[in-house]
Amino acid sequence: MVMHPRVQFALVLLIGAMGGGAGGLDVLAQNAAATPVDGAAVGAHVAWGVAAGAGVAALVRLITMRAARAVLSDRAACARFGRLDVLTYLPMLVTFLGAWGVLMAGAVISLSVLAAITAKAWLLYAALSAGRRDEALRSAGYLAFLFLISGFAALIYQIVWQRALFTAFGVNIESITIIVSLFMFGLGLGALVGGLLSRRYPDRAPLMFLICEVATGVFGIASVWLIRVVSGLTVHASLPLVGLAVFGLLLVPTGLMGATLPMLCGHLYQHYRNVGKSVGLLYCINTLGSAAACFITADVLFVVGGQQAAVIVAAACNFLVGILTSGYAARTAERSGAGPVAPPAEALAPQGRAVAAAAERGL
Repeated sequence: MVMHPRVQFALVLLIGAMGGGAGGLDVLAQNAAATPVDGAAVGAHVAWGVAAGAGVAALVRLITMRAARAVLSDRAACARFGRLDVLTYLPMLVTFLGAWGVLMAGAVISLSVLAAITAKAWLLYAALSAGRRDEALRSAGYLAFLFLISGFAALIYQIVWQRALFTAFGVNIESITIIVSLFMFGLGLGALVGGLLSRRYPDRAPLMFLICEVATGVFGIASVWLIRVVSGLTVHASLPLVGLAVFGLLLVPTGLMGATLPMLCGHLYQHYRNVGKSVGLLYCINTLGSAAACFITADVLFVVGGQQAAVIVAAACNFLVGILTSGYAARTAERSGAGPVAPPAEALAPQGRAVAAAAERGL
């Protein structure tokens, strides 16, 4: 059935308004003890929710369709995507579960947003032609997307490890300073080593990225158990010894995380011939993944499964990135043309300083 774009937009607005109105009632119900419930309060919350829900849905729809028109060159494919994209707004109706006593906690909201984003990404990829799909899977943007997943996993690790270490060594100014400083030191040291490796082996950046991700995932699975073991061995140790123990435990995984950014910067330079654009794109994408991980970890993973479940999810992301990177490396190896181009030394010098700072991608 062919649906006019204006009808599609109206449906999106309707879904957003309905979800927002129900959300307004949920907010009123959760705060009933502090806010008097009368006709005026109900009307105000519903009106506010309808306006907010419809506004958010409209804004997301406009941004989504603009991105679809930029990616999909075929007008028929863009129209097909627009019709199916309407379905991705249905998670906004999850607020109606409040009528059955389901509170709109952060876990429910985060999962709904994640489901909508995943559905949009899948529909956009499915709408591409076979040739465009192959081109997309070889593009620098695809590799940047994998770095988003890497940043998502890295922030999960950082949150879990810091929580576990605080539990073991206490929450005071000394322990916080030691743990965060050593974490950042490992990321910075890894960034420096990764920069040297990317300069020396510019054609092997995807392979090195794959190794870093898989190795991080292997450590991540056992990380919570290792932290408990180390904390048990150093429970009565002095503060310097505790610092050395934390440093020895986290040096390798944080170094691997920090090394990935300069490795990929050198690889993307071959596509853009611009160090600033390569660093900026990767750092932006990685930060988006890290920001998403903050909400998902605190509102979903800790609530549903705790610390061990969270690191398993992070490790699964690392392994997924490794698998997808191996496919990317195989496809790009089939390309014909000139060999890799390493960044010029005069351009790489300021990049090295930028990468050391960018190693703090999780904070």
